[in-house]
Amino acid sequence: MARLLSKDIPDIESILALNPRVKSHAVPHSTAAKKAEKKHWKRNPDKGCDSCVKLENNFDDIKHTTLSERGALREAVRCLKCADAPCQKSCPTNLDIKAFITSIANRNYYGAAKAILSDNPLGLTCGMVCPTSDLCVGGCNLYASEEGPINIGGLQQFATEVFSKMGIPQVRNPSLPPPDQMPASFHVKIALIGCGPASISCASFLARLGYDNITIFEKQKYIGGLSSAEIPQFRLPYEVVQFEVDLMKNLGVKIECEKGLGQDGMTLLSLKEDGYKAVFIGIGLPQANRHKIFEGLTTSQGFYTSKDFLPLVAKASKPGMCSCRSALPSLHGVVVVLGADDTAFDCATSALRCGARRVYVVFRKGFTNIRAVPEEMELAKEEKCEFLPFLSPREVITKAGRVAGMEFCRTEQNESGEWVEDEYQTIRLKADYIISAFGSGLSDPKVKEAMAPIRLNRWGLPDLDPGSMQCSEPWVFAGGDVAGLANTTVESVNDGKHASWHIHQYIQSLHGTTVSGEPRLPLFYTAIDAVDISVEMAGIRFPNPFGLASAPPTTSAAMIRRAFEEGWGFALTKTFSLDKDLVTNVSPRIVRGTTSGPLFGPGQGSFLNIELISEKTAAYWCQSVTELKADFPHNIVISSIMCSYNKADWTELAQMAEVQNQLRWPRSVYRTLPTTNPSSPSSTSRPPASYCRPRLVSARRGATPGSPSRWASPSCPLLEGARLFLARLPGSASRQCLPSSKRSLAQQMGPDQLHRCVLFWCFDFLEVGPHTLSSTLKARFVLPVLVRPAERVRGLGCLAQGSELVLGRDPELVRNICRWVRQAVKVPFFAKLTPNVTNIVDIARAAHEGGADGVTATNTVSGLMGLKADGSPWPGIGRGKRTTYGGVSGNAIRPIALRAVSAIARALPGFPILATGGIDSAESGLQFLHAGASVLQVCSAVQNQDFTVIEDYCLGLKALLYLGSLEELSDWDGQSPPTAPHQRGKPVPRLEDLVGKSLPSFGPFLEQKRKALAIHKQRLRDQEHSVTVEPQGPRTFSPKGPVPSVKDIIGRALKHIGAYQELNIEEQVQALIDEEMCINCGKCYMTCNDSGYQAIKFDPETHVPVVADSCTGCTLCLSVCPIIDCIKMVARTTPYVPKRGLPAAVSVY
Repeated sequence: MARLLSKDIPDIESILALNPRVKSHAVPHSTAAKKAEKKHWKRNPDKGCDSCVKLENNFDDIKHTTLSERGALREAVRCLKCADAPCQKSCPTNLDIKAFITSIANRNYYGAAKAILSDNPLGLTCGMVCPTSDLCVGGCNLYASEEGPINIGGLQQFATEVFSKMGIPQVRNPSLPPPDQMPASFHVKIALIGCGPASISCASFLARLGYDNITIFEKQKYIGGLSSAEIPQFRLPYEVVQFEVDLMKNLGVKIECEKGLGQDGMTLLSLKEDGYKAVFIGIGLPQANRHKIFEGLTTSQGFYTSKDFLPLVAKASKPGMCSCRSALPSLHGVVVVLGADDTAFDCATSALRCGARRVYVVFRKGFTNIRAVPEEMELAKEEKCEFLPFLSPREVITKAGRVAGMEFCRTEQNESGEWVEDEYQTIRLKADYIISAFGSGLSDPKVKEAMAPIRLNRWGLPDLDPGSMQCSEPWVFAGGDVAGLANTTVESVNDGKHASWHIHQYIQSLHGTTVSGEPRLPLFYTAIDAVDISVEMAGIRFPNPFGLASAPPTTSAAMIRRAFEEGWGFALTKTFSLDKDLVTNVSPRIVRGTTSGPLFGPGQGSFLNIELISEKTAAYWCQSVTELKADFPHNIVISSIMCSYNKADWTELAQMAEVQNQLRWPRSVYRTLPTTNPSSPSSTSRPPASYCRPRLVSARRGATPGSPSRWASPSCPLLEGARLFLARLPGSASRQCLPSSKRSLAQQMGPDQLHRCVLFWCFDFLEVGPHTLSSTLKARFVLPVLVRPAERVRGLGCLAQGSELVLGRDPELVRNICRWVRQAVKVPFFAKLTPNVTNIVDIARAAHEGGADGVTATNTVSGLMGLKADGSPWPGIGRGKRTTYGGVSGNAIRPIALRAVSAIARALPGFPILATGGIDSAESGLQFLHAGASVLQVCSAVQNQDFTVIEDYCLGLKALLYLGSLEELSDWDGQSPPTAPHQRGKPVPRLEDLVGKSLPSFGPFLEQKRKALAIHKQRLRDQEHSVTVEPQGPRTFSPKGPVPSVKDIIGRALKHIGAYQELNIEEQVQALIDEEMCINCGKCYMTCNDSGYQAIKFDPETHVPVVADSCTGCTLCLSVCPIIDCIKMVARTTPYVPKRGLPAAVSVY
């Protein structure tokens, strides 16, 4: 019997054994069987476990907040980027949290790191150790939602960690004069004592301000202070501290180790005698508080203070911290840790890594009074540390001269709120070691003597002004633990930041300079910030390629003004028309898209709008554009207009625009224009108000085309001033760019007095329907806005919302309309194209043939976004719930827009293209530039957020250009480094190298992995006792050649795009799954079965997917895999032979 072709063969049926099927009945299982089955698949710790996790010598990252790129992107997208964000108000260093999270969501990791490091020079350290639940996260508005607050610390760590891998040093504030031209006050000597967080922060900001003689004195052989010595490696690796110190040293800050206050005669007075004009004390609290019952006990007897224990652990576990790796403290048996702050829990979790079998954390108060942040306590709980509350130590029990146990008494809180000890309730615990973590202080008499002459408070700490961090001696400042205000690393950082400004004020006052009372500290800068992203298109220099489209973000001129203030390079006005064509928009009219599923809030993948054009008059926009051009001479203003579809209307509108936009001067130029006799050199005052604009005569009021009176009176003082102002500008080439109406005037002015006048017109071929201006077909035109003599052209024009019938579908019609425009004016113009055509290249070619100087691609895509369950549309207008087809914008149309841009660029090389459609980041903008666009228009991304996204776009583009020029980062994808094997965001070793095979991370396999890892760590400990690790210098990269400009990358991708027939069918690929990164979800298996080629096997016990040689390389598996780079497509090693089903009737070549 012949095999049924429509039925899977037995081999495929075997593969499909675990493939989902529609459930037809319920299946009973015994409870005992389900309990056993549960253990096999369990990923979290079993509640029945009664022993501590084997962690000896395992200092791998244990933080819950650590994120991989995948986790960071998902978390960043969740952030609402709130107005007046409470998270920022809750951050001691006032980080612009929503800004750096916005950058992460846009895969601009440099932009995120810059935002972080600008306010916090120890941004990576704080991202790892900040008690965020009590700070920024505690203020997150998403606490009010089911999904909970954002993991801000993890995002901060991720961004700064990626930046640290870029190898880019910090540079001086580019606005500062060269060092040899700085005032003498910036060369004075400044000393900082202690190289901890406060001092590193203070020195960094002072160096950014321009001070170049800064020295930090550190008494230890290593740098970092408490960050290095007392925060364990599994929470804060030493390379993080080194990275941040290297950034500080990039600015010229010097560090001298083994020199501390009270050592070798160093005192505050000796520093002053040595010429230091200001001193910052950031020595922390170096001495441990020690209970009287521990007097006489030593580490050899089994007693440690946290100040003894944690530095020993750090020196042994932090590579690079010391030149010689010492051994970890060797613990065993039971360890009792006294205290309930972060340090106590660091001691507890470190004790497990030093060999302790069981750890008890004992504290005087209850769980609700624990000073440690929940993150710290949770980690200790997960590692099976035991907590004993309401106990106060009374006596140490010793045997044979060693610690053997402790006696405690019960503590209680009385009715007045005081904590008292009940001596009748006692308890004894066996203990092999005791670690006291009762805080610390400043008790060294030598240090206190060296701090003279400053005044100390009743706690023996410097008496200072908390508003300025200034001590009783005006030249001495303090911060961090020693100042008595900071309780966390981030607060110490902020102390240093705050003190730096007041040190700056103090030093400048010594030199007679008054500094503003409002602190204005410089930002973080690198070579990336100096990358030039300006671009020239058709003779216009755009400061950056990002502009606002004619859309809701440019509804008013005031909005455009705010956009320019934030840094947008250009903007199109909302489309306006002749007064006879004024519109009234309907409501609701702008709605969220459904293309991203049930996503609510920002980050919408699309919007739909049925909005027409501006409801404001042409007079409003003409005056507004004039004001904008006057105040923003380096920005381009694009006037978007609409008129009836007839030659007369367009002629009238063109002439009106030409008249309204001639010779509008920046306000700063008015004072240079003559008020009386233009030839008098002394006449340089500002002209009277009547002369601030030319007296205009409309051509349609009788002026003869070509006559100078058409645009201004020849006797106007402003025109005479123009002749003087334009004297230095080239003329011969520019004269040809002028319309005929200006050429006679140009001849009078002479070749050396003529400015190159170029006006830009753009034409929009869009759809028109019953809901537009009238039943007559309409078109929208981009009109000239301004010829600015001092700044070339600063204006273009464009059009507004389309509708149903397509004016631009007929190439002949497009060609004819462009010819009308070319006949009417001699200035460049652009045609804006609709994507709702079969072949957009035909329309672009028609525009080109008709004389257009470029095109905009594309407008919104016509669509119907959604219908409710009752059949009514959204948006629905009025009681009848009527709607119409609207314009879809946003990321959903990006593939359409990219295709349009690249197709036009391939067909018409060098033809300028203004791209729009789903540009929501520097990365997506770069795609359009690679596809052939010259400048980029943005709308939906601003609707999702606000105007400040421009900073992220510009920085992101600069970073992409710069990183692309670094040979060492050639394996990066933009700003994304190669993905290392990881689970839960943390790096994992290759189990195949340890046990000869990969294992999944659940049930018995997870236990095998843990045991193999514990053995591996123990071997490393045995091997490392005598290993010497020399500190490595900073890893910095720089371009070997010039960083590419925007112009250099335009069209770079076109060589890769072609017809299907040009693709190579011989060079095939296959899927390769990284089993160490696989989370065993089976998504690749399912899509391959029901949408692909049944080429992935799925093990029923391990759920490890295995790709068979029958894989055709379709890439569906990679497309649905939830883990970045878990699946890669690699070159096929065997010839690919397609399965034809039945023999082909003819030979196939």
